[in-house]
Amino acid sequence: MFPSYLFHDLSSKSMENSTYDINRPVSLSKEHYKNLANVIERNNVVLSAIIPGLKVQLKNMGTTTLINGEEGVRAEFISIKEGKILPLKVESAGNLKLFAVTTSLISAFHNPSTIVVIDNFDEGVFEYLLGELIEIFQNHSKGQLIFTSHNLRVLEKLSPQNVWFTTVNENKRYIKLSGIQKNNDMRIVYLRAILVGGQSEFLYEETNPINIVRSFIEAGLQDDD
Repeated sequence: MFPSYLFHDLSSKSMENSTYDINRPVSLSKEHYKNLANVIERNNVVLSAIIPGLKVQLKNMGTTTLINGEEGVRAEFISIKEGKILPLKVESAGNLKLFAVTTSLISAFHNPSTIVVIDNFDEGVFEYLLGELIEIFQNHSKGQLIFTSHNLRVLEKLSPQNVWFTTVNENKRYIKLSGIQKNNDMRIVYLRAILVGGQSEFLYEETNPINIVRSFIEAGLQDDD
């Protein structure tokens, strides 16, 4: 979903129906079409820096009749890269996610009152790029970015005070790691806590590699083997 409303004045009528499914064609009033096309162009300034060469446009597919009887525009999201034009929906999951959240990130970067919350921010995003984005926001953003991630690259970029870790205790699901010194690698401290403990809660439900191998073997056996 692409939230274009973050670039509008909150009192603007353009707030109406301003979150769009980027995988489907959209039917828009002529005013909405113009507004959305402008937002995408502003989005491209950052998107092209994050994913070099990628640009997104809103393609006019002709006129359509809106549910209020007015004449509108039917449009679809397309991607342009190295002169190749494709429906945006065929881009990788990571590219789609970055396009969808870029408007929100721009808002948080500039606005101290903005809080952006993203679940699984790392999903489909190249690990190195993820680290660069996290570091940029930690050092330069005026607003706040809250996200979940399974990628340990994050631990190499964030300050310990900015990270909460999940536990296996349903009654105390989040903790901060203790015993982290200024020069400690937080990634190594976290992995050590998984392996040998030492924190107030267990961070990982212990698994046994031998049992996992055995389960794979057993799953491939027939009843008469």
